[in-house]
Amino acid sequence: MAQLGVIFRYQGKQFQVAACEPALPVTEKSNPRTRDIDRALPAQMVQLLQDCDAEIFQHQWKGESSCPGIYSDSVVQTLVHVAKKVEDILKDPEDSVIVMSGCGTSGRLAYLLVTFFNKLLKGLQRPQIFTYIIAGGDKAILTSQEAPEDCPQLGVRRMEELDFCMNNLHIFTPVLIGFNPVNMAR
Repeated sequence: MAQLGVIFRYQGKQFQVAACEPALPVTEKSNPRTRDIDRALPAQMVQLLQDCDAEIFQHQWKGESSCPGIYSDSVVQTLVHVAKKVEDILKDPEDSVIVMSGCGTSGRLAYLLVTFFNKLLKGLQRPQIFTYIIAGGDKAILTSQEAPEDCPQLGVRRMEELDFCMNNLHIFTPVLIGFNPVNMAR
């Protein structure tokens, strides 16, 4: 009989997760907290979703030993490093570009941040130095582009754009928006 999934326990309950889930990024996995959300009252649903959102602010995501939370030392150090790089670029923006990228919601956040930061810089009569790359292209800003976001050939094309940025760090400062473990990032 083929394995249908992985069985684990959470808060005294037993759950079965699809066999493919262990390989997924933490943000794409089922969350045991919301297993019975379809049976919850509206106020309970809101509380369950708030509890799930709060998980990213822990030092380590429960059940994800390889995924640090936003307040972990490694994430805070990375944020400080990126902020310092951005500060340096803003002081001397000539021949510099800050590229924000992501897939799905993370890509849409990159787009929104770029739009906001460039509007702010324009208001200060400063060069607009932020740009974005989103998996699935600009269509993905307004609608989910699951097939293009998951298409290896299109992914290669986007990675070539990012590779160009990575190979020209004297000009570009790439910033990946998302919550994947380090082993899934470049």
